[in-house]
Amino acid sequence: MNLRSIKNHLMNKLFTIIFTVFSCCNISFFAQTVDKHESVTTFKNDSILAISNDSSLDNFFKKLDLLEKGQIDRLNIVHVGNSHTQAGFITGEIRNILQNRFGNAGRGLVFPYKVANSNSPSDVYSFSNVEWLSCRNSYYQDNSNIGICGFLIETKDSNAVLKLSLNPKSDLNYHFNNLKIFHPFGQDYYDFSIMSSKDRDILEETAIAIEEIKYQVITGDYLGKIATKFSTSVSKIKKLNDLKNDLIFPGQKIIVKEKEVKISSIPDSALFDLNYKKSTHKYYTEITLLDSLTEYIFFKNIKTNKTQNLMRWHGIVLENTFNSGVLYHMIGVNGATYDDYNNTEIFFNQLPYLKPDLIVASLGTNESFEDSVKIISSFSTFYHNLKSIDKDLPCILWIPAESEKKSFESKIIADSLILYAELHNIAYFDLFNIMGGVGSFKALKKDKLAKKDRVHFTATGYSLQGRYFSHALLKAYKKYIKRVYD
Repeated sequence: MNLRSIKNHLMNKLFTIIFTVFSCCNISFFAQTVDKHESVTTFKNDSILAISNDSSLDNFFKKLDLLEKGQIDRLNIVHVGNSHTQAGFITGEIRNILQNRFGNAGRGLVFPYKVANSNSPSDVYSFSNVEWLSCRNSYYQDNSNIGICGFLIETKDSNAVLKLSLNPKSDLNYHFNNLKIFHPFGQDYYDFSIMSSKDRDILEETAIAIEEIKYQVITGDYLGKIATKFSTSVSKIKKLNDLKNDLIFPGQKIIVKEKEVKISSIPDSALFDLNYKKSTHKYYTEITLLDSLTEYIFFKNIKTNKTQNLMRWHGIVLENTFNSGVLYHMIGVNGATYDDYNNTEIFFNQLPYLKPDLIVASLGTNESFEDSVKIISSFSTFYHNLKSIDKDLPCILWIPAESEKKSFESKIIADSLILYAELHNIAYFDLFNIMGGVGSFKALKKDKLAKKDRVHFTATGYSLQGRYFSHALLKAYKKYIKRVYD
């Protein structure tokens, strides 16, 4: 065991002792609490909606001020999270609020989640004429091929066409003319062309059969865990298997998902090449459309030599270079922990190419189902990985809300992260106490802000969290402006 491992081991033991005592006593030294009689949706006490240690964000606020004055044209915020983030409700709300205030530079980083057979933000749609293999950092020990989005899709089919389409759910226009496509390079990988079609739905599926995906239950499984693993829901699994309750047993074979086996015949005349400028960089290809903006696009595999047999995608940044403003990039992976990102080397290699001006780190929920005290060493590693990219890179630590399934562990994680942030002067957003702290999840379910799975929130609940964060961030920015100019 090296010196660093010994140090981390001792730190974990120390936090175990401290926070077991704190949590049993229901004490939080650094967090304000919400009046139990006050609805989480009204907040008469605005003071709790705050970014603590906000002075550590001065570099970011300085750039935000320059953007507002028109002295710079871009500002990149990267929000890294888990299933709470992947759905896109939180980040969609934040993106909408910030871009309406500071300008809309584009949709930012997206991933073809639907092609990866996972849930997607409602404003991003993807489809392909072939099946792609997919993996994510939270369910693979070997994350060596997974990139910036924490996901990977790949195919060996040289005829594959991938469609990416934006369907904005707000008044913001996300037409784009610039793309940064994160993917691996090498002699084994296909080339690709950028295409369009007069028929936006040319690749839409024609179902010819229903294929059942089955799974054999092992010891320790429960429906929620299986649903997360296969990116589905408990209710869908119960419906597929005609289950009257949540009881399952080891050795039982259950249907976890149905998928349509599809054929999409593409006439040669259906797609046409776009006029664009292309440049390659270490981890991505940049495409600039020369004729017009668009909100949908097709990527077609091209085999130019016999060694090529594979295509992999890590993520795509969609940008409007005619507009100045904010790019709010969402990175979310169902089931992810800080260590899942720490173990994804390409993630930290590609992250600098998003040119982040601020990182929002919102993980911790899934750690409560594993080793809740390990959260300190895990976040510390994540934070130091960020600082190795840029020692002055600002970060906001998002303290996760209570998980009713693991209420005690949720509090340990919240108190641990808050103490660490205070000791290291890291900005943090204390969602745990903002939403009501211990016991809050049950009340949120009554208000239809949280789901019955006792972990996740409703779309309304997530959007509310996005508004809370945006309000706290803008308050901190206003305080910065007052301090600098008054």
